[in-house]
Amino acid sequence: DLLAAFFGLAALFLLLQSNGDRSFCFHALSCIALVFALLSKESAYAVPLIAVPLLLAVGFRLVTLAKKLIPWFVLSAVVFVYRYWVLHGIGGYQQNSFGTPIALQFRLPTFLKAITLRLWAVFWTPLNWSNRPAPFVVALLMLSFAGLTWLAWRSPRRRELAIGLAVIIISCLPVFPFLTFNDDLSRARVLYLP
Repeated sequence: DLLAAFFGLAALFLLLQSNGDRSFCFHALSCIALVFALLSKESAYAVPLIAVPLLLAVGFRLVTLAKKLIPWFVLSAVVFVYRYWVLHGIGGYQQNSFGTPIALQFRLPTFLKAITLRLWAVFWTPLNWSNRPAPFVVALLMLSFAGLTWLAWRSPRRRELAIGLAVIIISCLPVFPFLTFNDDLSRARVLYLP
């Protein structure tokens, strides 16, 4: 996990630096770091997707964005084919009852529940939801959620907030099966983002 995170962050950093005098060198180094990230852990396949909102945030034009990211997506496809050949499948965690990779067991309702409810429950407030909270706690939580939503909506920096939200959601894509923890959040210990 740490190697994939290190190489993924290095690849993103180098890619963001590749818009100047030595753009070819930085871009080549970012491609190398991306390959190392992809070979380290399956969750690193989110890195090229994370790069899209980040490059848009710093002002890359769509043509430049495509020139920078097409090699990343091609490298991701090549590494995926290589991993598939070496591992005789996509790899990753296996579901014991089915014997298939967890990543292939995508269900839209489960995904939406994980992304819209469970992830933010851990980020926002770590309450034990297996015990019914007192009515005043529910009222305070709803009030604070409404306040945060209003502040985000009224913020002059909505674009940055949307980009941050996109990066968080994209980061959750490879690990969303692990985000469906139970009501008491006891399985929240497996929450990690690439």
